[in-house]
Amino acid sequence: MPDLQKYRKEIDKINLEIVELLRKRQDVSIKIGKIKRGAGREVMDISREQVIFEKVMGIADEKGVDRNYIRDVFELIIKNSREVQK
Repeated sequence: MPDLQKYRKEIDKINLEIVELLRKRQDVSIKIGKIKRGAGREVMDISREQVIFEKVMGIADEKGVDRNYIRDVFELIIKNSREVQK
């Protein structure tokens, strides 16, 4: 059981890092939304979203992470970005 506790603590640390990074990303998305609104641009930018998916899928392949898992995660991240940019 000692290993289990060790790994749970490691997971807790990683979860904190993930949440911090998502907060940072959300803050940047809010700034992007202000710029888009100021320029009269639409929030949704399908071509930019496609570029993001291509990049993260490439990273997933390089790192040996399941592509479907990464796609699911980034679909939620991008959905949140659209919401905070409104």
